Amino acid sequence: MKIKKAPHSNIKYELNSLSVRIWKKACVKLKEGIELISKAIDYIFIPIAMYYDKRGFNFYEVKVSALGHHLFEPIAIALINKNKEIGLQKKITLLVSKNDALVPYTNTILKQQFNIIEKYSFLNLEYWLARNLYCGISRNSDYKVFMDAHYRYRNQLNIFNLDYLNDDDTIKELIKTTNVDNRYIVVWKPRCYRSNKHYPSRYSGIESIVPIIEQIYSNGGLVYGLLYGNAELEHPGLYDLRRIKNNSLRAKFVYYLDYNCKYAITGQTGGGVPQIIFLKPILAYDLALPYSLHFSGPKTIIAPKKAQYKDGKYVDLQTLLNLKNEKQIEQMNISFINNSPNDMVNLHLELLERIEKYPKEFAENSYMMNNDWGELIPRNIYNSFGHSQIADYSYLLNKNTLFPKWKS
Repeated sequence: MKIKKAPHSNIKYELNSLSVRIWKKACVKLKEGIELISKAIDYIFIPIAMYYDKRGFNFYEVKVSALGHHLFEPIAIALINKNKEIGLQKKITLLVSKNDALVPYTNTILKQQFNIIEKYSFLNLEYWLARNLYCGISRNSDYKVFMDAHYRYRNQLNIFNLDYLNDDDTIKELIKTTNVDNRYIVVWKPRCYRSNKHYPSRYSGIESIVPIIEQIYSNGGLVYGLLYGNAELEHPGLYDLRRIKNNSLRAKFVYYLDYNCKYAITGQTGGGVPQIIFLKPILAYDLALPYSLHFSGPKTIIAPKKAQYKDGKYVDLQTLLNLKNEKQIEQMNISFINNSPNDMVNLHLELLERIEKYPKEFAENSYMMNNDWGELIPRNIYNSFGHSQIADYSYLLNKNTLFPKWKS
């Protein structure tokens, strides 16, 4: 026997559904209205923006939700500006919301090079100037410009002086308690799991680094690990920075470590940007393309993950470079396989050999991939200059993906 729903039940459902549709439509209209008003205000501010630009002032609103962006774009802007003729250089003001920043201490460092506004809203004149075509950089910048600047001015990246941290009493106390034997410092920043930032293809292996930690420890070093989420690893040669409960103190200490470390091991995370600008040797591991062809500082080797389809076939390099997001990766049934502990040992060995052979910069022609591809290295927004930093070990290991077809 079928039981019919009561009429009032259907009416209630229809009313709820209608309410949701009306609400969604109202939200869309509201958003369109705000955008229209914003564009109108932008036009009104054009004469003011032109006046400020003529007087030599530019403004930029910094993305602060990720440490990488918080540093990467301002450094590129500073380098581009410094390399202009004196008469064309601008006085740059950054709008950098301290309350919204993932690492607020970054603002302290940026103040060495920029005028900083940490509290602002749409009521501030500077907000509208930052988004204006005539004196703003925020709404008018192609990200490719930032990438190219980091490559073009790669030997000028270290625009900050953090020597003052060496004399900081709280830092001295932390070093005394965490590095009792005064070992040399290696910084490890893997990309760990975060429920609110779910990008499985970009996660770093955790256990795979154990053989390297053992080697570093036996050679007189100590690894400081910036871990988060559910990542857990214990080893006498590893200090987990989560043990420092004071967030502001930990952030300052991490900058000290970035500034003073011998070299760094990083995952696909913006946390590696400080080591890039401080010109540290870097092993960037477990990277998923298309990002792993980008330039990562003058002394970097990159170890991408293996990429394959569900049937086990390798994914072509050009396909990898065109990937846009995690959803597309799932639709194409592409899986990324992390570097093994054995891979990590060999990659670490390659890094140490390069540090000894190329103390200033890992020569472009020292990478096998660059020599094999020549000027024909595939390019995208992350690499428009055709310079790969793929580790030789990874290149040989992943030849099915990375080797040029015409040479097969």
